[in-house]
Amino acid sequence: MHLRSILVIIGFTTVVGAAKNKCKPPGWFERYNNQSLSEFYDRTNSPYIRSAIDFVRSASLDKVDVCRHEHKHGETLEEYVIPSTDLPAGLEKGNVVCREDGHFLEDRDIEEVQKLQFGPCNGKDKWGRHYGGSLKTFPSGDVVAFQCDYTASYKIMFWVYENVGQTCHPEDLGHMWLQIHLYCGNRPGWFAMDSWDVKYGRQHKKDRKLC
Repeated sequence: MHLRSILVIIGFTTVVGAAKNKCKPPGWFERYNNQSLSEFYDRTNSPYIRSAIDFVRSASLDKVDVCRHEHKHGETLEEYVIPSTDLPAGLEKGNVVCREDGHFLEDRDIEEVQKLQFGPCNGKDKWGRHYGGSLKTFPSGDVVAFQCDYTASYKIMFWVYENVGQTCHPEDLGHMWLQIHLYCGNRPGWFAMDSWDVKYGRQHKKDRKLC
């Protein structure tokens, strides 16, 4: 996530082969019910996940359609447009991308990489391509949580440039992890914020790196 005091250039990252959907995938409603959300929180025990769950529970579910996917040969990704009412201000343009034909991730590995990624996410420290590298990973077992930065230096005046960095805010990360869980279940997936030039997610260690 970008530092909130810095003007950010809009990114142009795209997902190749992903179909954009404005519907809920099969299994979304099962994962949305109170018992499933409580179990998801119990596995993480994160106050930021708790806050994200409370926010989603208060959102309206009017006119919700279930997706009816017809996968084309070789198509591996599905991109879901999240209703703005399901996300807090600042995240409302985020999308979730799932590897629909990917093998499932183990609960215990998902739980561990979540904790590892939340560790350094303090809303203060910069990270990104100009601050140690565009990719940060948090592996456990067969799963790796990751965060990708796509920012570029931008010109302030004449020959002067300033490096744009990312800052991970735990309250935002909580919403991202919850939306990945709701849309992807235990499949690999990530939350993309193109306007921030960033992706946060989890997948198998052997999967193709996204940055």
